[in-house]
Amino acid sequence: MPTPLSRMLRPYRGLPASVYVQIVCSFINNVGGMSKLFLPLYLRENYQLPYSQIGLLMAFYGMGMLAGSFKGGSLTDRFDSRKLAVMALALSGLCMLLLALQLPVWLFMPLLVLSGMADGGFKPISQRLALEPCAPQQRPVAQGMLRVAYNLGVAIAGVTAGFIAAWGYQWVYVANGACALLGTLWMAWSYRRLGERARPREALRAEENADLPGPWRDRMFLRVTRITGPWRSRPGRKPRLRRTASCPSCPCSSQPGTLRRALR
Repeated sequence: MPTPLSRMLRPYRGLPASVYVQIVCSFINNVGGMSKLFLPLYLRENYQLPYSQIGLLMAFYGMGMLAGSFKGGSLTDRFDSRKLAVMALALSGLCMLLLALQLPVWLFMPLLVLSGMADGGFKPISQRLALEPCAPQQRPVAQGMLRVAYNLGVAIAGVTAGFIAAWGYQWVYVANGACALLGTLWMAWSYRRLGERARPREALRAEENADLPGPWRDRMFLRVTRITGPWRSRPGRKPRLRRTASCPSCPCSSQPGTLRRALR
């Protein structure tokens, strides 16, 4: 007779092995991933930089993350996602260890850009490794488990990073780099052990994606992005009602001219 615990864990069993590899890797990586929150304090206390320069350095990290997020996903179409994930996470860990050293201030700019590219590029690669082997009905479960691992790691990091920072801000970066490199070793060992079972399914992926529209041809995606994007949130602007034609995909289709609330 199954126990309550086994019944509760039943939906999370039977997923492809790559999902569990990425869940463990995401947890290990995010347990030490709170160092960026301490970067302004670290630069202020150790280098006595003005807040304007600190903000500029943080902007360089953000630009690196933006570039890495776009490029990381596209590179998986050309190269093995497993190798890309290992390289990105290893680069992120090495950058964190370098940030713990007493470097000249001018070196922080290229180092933060490189670190942002590694951090931003790893996320879409990890998502692809976890979700691509899943059947369509398994993907919501796999995505949910990834988010739980991410949030649990961040929650633990918020506590541990505060205690580590009491010894010195540089130790926060040492801990972050150590966790990233540990996650790299776990991923490399796991995929080497799994071998062909974890190889991306190139032919099947091409066949599945052949009939899927790209994001620029998906009208619903573009409409939701237009309505919910950050450029829509203007201070003091109120949403207004707009009269639209009947919508065949929702219950209001039987009432033409229904007033729908839409942000404009």
